[in-house]
Amino acid sequence: MRLLTAVLLFLLVACNSKSDKQASGTPLKRDATLVHQSVRRLNDIVIYEIFAPPVASRVYAYSTLALYEAGRWSDTSYHSLTSQLHGFPSMPTPEAGKTYDFQVAGARAFFSVVKKLTFTKDSTRVTEEAVLAKMKEGLQDEVYEASIAFGEKVADAIWQRAVKDNYKEVQGM
Repeated sequence: MRLLTAVLLFLLVACNSKSDKQASGTPLKRDATLVHQSVRRLNDIVIYEIFAPPVASRVYAYSTLALYEAGRWSDTSYHSLTSQLHGFPSMPTPEAGKTYDFQVAGARAFFSVVKKLTFTKDSTRVTEEAVLAKMKEGLQDEVYEASIAFGEKVADAIWQRAVKDNYKEVQGM
């Protein structure tokens, strides 16, 4: 429960309305509305799927941790949480020379993990597509593609830990 609280607290701090920059150097104004809507959608899914509290906590913790780890790069004062947690691999780092929209990367990481931890795949996919389409507006294609790829790398690293957390053994699977 402490992990979930810490992740959510850091998520709220990390998802403020700072601006990212595109390759052209022009500021891209972002607010956290789409990110908050995505987390609210996850809450709807958890309620719909009637997850028990420990299972729901696991879903929230991994998905929001992926969101944070991909999005934290927009402000260099934020540090990795996974480096302080047991059993997590090193998180990917953005490639030098590439420009990213870290909110796009965070959204991709978030939804990638959500789809692996929940059963409501179709509505999650529809929500992800709508959120990412809105975030893509005004972004250069290479920035968007680099951001998506970075988000996937972060999601994969989070998933590496999730599959080793003994969840299946505890649930008797």
